[in-house]
Amino acid sequence: MDPVPSYYLQKYILKLPANHDLVVKTKEKILSTKWVKDILMLQQEDGSFGHFHSLSYSNNYSITTEQALRRLRVLGLDYRDLCIKKIVMYMEGFLLGKEKFPDRREKIHDWDIYTHLMAATQIRRFFPESELAMGIANQWKEIIEYAFSDNGYNQRRYEEVYEAIFSIKPRGGRLVDFVHFYPLILLGGLLSKKIECLVLDYVINHPTGIYYVYDKPLNILPESFTSKQGSRYLSGIEILSEYTNSKDKLSFAADWLMNNVSEDGFWDMGTAVKDNVVFPLSSSWRNNFNRKLDCTVRIMALLTKLGYTF
Repeated sequence: MDPVPSYYLQKYILKLPANHDLVVKTKEKILSTKWVKDILMLQQEDGSFGHFHSLSYSNNYSITTEQALRRLRVLGLDYRDLCIKKIVMYMEGFLLGKEKFPDRREKIHDWDIYTHLMAATQIRRFFPESELAMGIANQWKEIIEYAFSDNGYNQRRYEEVYEAIFSIKPRGGRLVDFVHFYPLILLGGLLSKKIECLVLDYVINHPTGIYYVYDKPLNILPESFTSKQGSRYLSGIEILSEYTNSKDKLSFAADWLMNNVSEDGFWDMGTAVKDNVVFPLSSSWRNNFNRKLDCTVRIMALLTKLGYTF
């Protein structure tokens, strides 16, 4: 077994502690893989990878800082790794005003609010103790709790408290509608049980899914399990699995996964899901078994969060 799927098995499924000899040795192997080395060759001295969020215009970079972070996280790197610490320090420097946000300013959004949201979200994924990121998380917690304070989502309340906190009305679709990658990642584990249940119900039934992740309602299962759509759907469920009440709210998705296990006991989402971000985990998919193993450990890790034991 390659080191990354081995790490998934050890950490997320068997739940071995980080200082366990087997986990430590596997992590050392991960840091020596071509996947990790190829990304870290692109890291700059300040910890970044050039642009932070967008490669949509002409530039000299082949990857953004966000793309690098997402891939490195999938490969098993965390805040204990120096390369991740450097990126976190870089992002905290931006929140402190010591670093300039490298991307071209977008005019359709509250750009300063949005870039702080992006940076705080990525920081908290790796370093939840960051006081800087937590300050921004608490602002969004206040917004969402007030918006849902009347036993359901109220857009007027959302806009009212947003303006009270940021001194400007929300503009740009990604800030007028909170159901997208950044707020949902940022708020995992921070909301009260009542509000969290309301938020999960709202997000699961949201007609356009989770922006940046999956563009259809999560309460409607993908047409095909072995598809890019199926993998993106899985990414949306993985985000919501970080919420305390996800076991009850996402049981339908867990059933879908259990219904798609192969006769040999493995899951296989097919070659179409290879995107060099979430998949592959193994060094190569030339051997079909590696693909099945990667799909299986990812799905088992998710099901473990949702209360299954293996």
